[in-house]
Amino acid sequence: MRVAQSYKLPLKVNGPSYVNNNTYLGQNVNFKGFKVNGNVTIGDNFHSGA
Repeated sequence: MRVAQSYKLPLKVNGPSYVNNNTYLGQNVNFKGFKVNGNVTIGDNFHSGA
């Protein structure tokens, strides 16, 4: 199982997503699909989509 190092709610994931223990997700993050390689920090109120 892959788990982010930290995240804050609300968190919305609408597609296949892969993170690692070097992933930090801020508050109110929303994305449709995501793959993390390496160290990644996403701040608050991030939204991605197509």
